[in-house]
Amino acid sequence: PRSLEAWSLKGSILGALGRTDEALRCHQRAIAIDEKSARVWHAIGVTQYGRGDFVEAVACYDRSLAISPHSQQAWYDKGVSLQRQGGIREATECWSRCLALDPDHSMAWCNQGAGLADLGEDEAAISCYKRALELDPRDEKAWYNLGLQLTSRSDRCAEALQCLEMGERLGFQGGRE
Repeated sequence: PRSLEAWSLKGSILGALGRTDEALRCHQRAIAIDEKSARVWHAIGVTQYGRGDFVEAVACYDRSLAISPHSQQAWYDKGVSLQRQGGIREATECWSRCLALDPDHSMAWCNQGAGLADLGEDEAAISCYKRALELDPRDEKAWYNLGLQLTSRSDRCAEALQCLEMGERLGFQGGRE
């Protein structure tokens, strides 16, 4: 009953199963054992994100980062939550922090590309997608987003079509994420 690890793990598993109310109760038990656990605050943020409470998720990631500012995953997840709230510039700042800590985080490169594209920084977005694909050539989202970004360039339509088709072959469905 006094195991931070057990309560936190149980909370994470329940959260993954979509049982977020139970998950939060378990995480609260873990925090009661050690309120300075960056990992548990991060896990609470993940659970809050799963509930669709992006504001609370960011608050939890901030608590985690106050304790452990070098957590690349907390920076990444905070960026995703900020993006869901419409805070694109703030999200790209978080992904930049994540990438400074882990330059091989392919999903952060892909999300950074999407954020920069939304901010109108087309060439920087293209570079980010290409870096994501260097790290993970099977990233269907990066292929699709790169293709979508290239469609705005009339001189790169053939390349855009190849990227979009590769994204679809790898299983991507839907619009840019």
